[in-house]
Amino acid sequence: MKKTISILLCIILLLGLVSCGKEEPKTPDIVKPDSSAADLPSSNSDDHSDNTADNTAKNPTNGTTGDSNNGATGNSSGGTTESTTEPVKKIKVTIPEGYTLLRISWLLEDKGLCTSDEFVEAAQTANKWLDLNEYPFLKGTFNAKNVCFYLEGYIFPLTYEIPEDADAKTIIKMFLNGTKTRFTSDFLAKVNNSGHTLHEILTIASIIEKEANTDEQRPMISSVLYNRLKANMPFQCDVCIKYCEGVIKIAYPDKFPTIKEYYNAKNPGMIAGPICNPGMKSINAALNPADTDYLYFIIGTVPPYEAHYSKTYEEHNKFWQENKDRLTGA
Repeated sequence: MKKTISILLCIILLLGLVSCGKEEPKTPDIVKPDSSAADLPSSNSDDHSDNTADNTAKNPTNGTTGDSNNGATGNSSGGTTESTTEPVKKIKVTIPEGYTLLRISWLLEDKGLCTSDEFVEAAQTANKWLDLNEYPFLKGTFNAKNVCFYLEGYIFPLTYEIPEDADAKTIIKMFLNGTKTRFTSDFLAKVNNSGHTLHEILTIASIIEKEANTDEQRPMISSVLYNRLKANMPFQCDVCIKYCEGVIKIAYPDKFPTIKEYYNAKNPGMIAGPICNPGMKSINAALNPADTDYLYFIIGTVPPYEAHYSKTYEEHNKFWQENKDRLTGA
């Protein structure tokens, strides 16, 4: 009996030793995504500005509103692979209708993209560094006489998404690519058929942009301006004087006495060039003026911005004297 018990104890002891030699199975560790991937430098992090410029040149819509994927990086195959690059940070810049080139330069400086002087310098020398073959609407622009800003009127009002490290030249390319999306071959054909150059159309459109307060007023104002040209009369528009005092005098005080003579609209004929960057409604109005005999107009400066048109100066002056307090809110 004792022998049997001893044998059983030995067996139990051996089984215990075998059991102690085995490890309990472990629950596998949860593998975390590689959180350091977002901290890795982009493979082209030193070339954001150049790449943006090149891509924009190939795709006119790059950098403008509507291109929601512009500058996006990463892998889209089900989200199983993480991106090792960071998207280029972009700054949204909206250019409203009627902004001047100088005011655009101030806007860019406020956004921290480039200085006002850098932008103006790049714009004024664009014919030396820009491939003008890419922008057929600029043909002849830099040959215009007595112009204050060569690209005034040619920067289309849009919302642009600009890489934060873009320089002034890259920004100008993006702006002109935005313009190219609007100034298509069909549009340029309409301009050619109008009997006027694009520079003249944009000049008329820029005055319309500054004078009109409603869409109905645009073709009427356009009609008055063309009628005055036909009659060899000066435009005599206050907005042209404001451009001289509020833009030319600030940008080029030394040249102001000379340049203002080509923009103040006191001389018969077309002024030297656009006084702002007009939107498409004003451009279309310049291409499609109303059919009238009017030579004068008055636009109220307070709501509802009443408009009055006259064929003679006597009628124009009589209406003004009788209604100026109401029209101006005085």
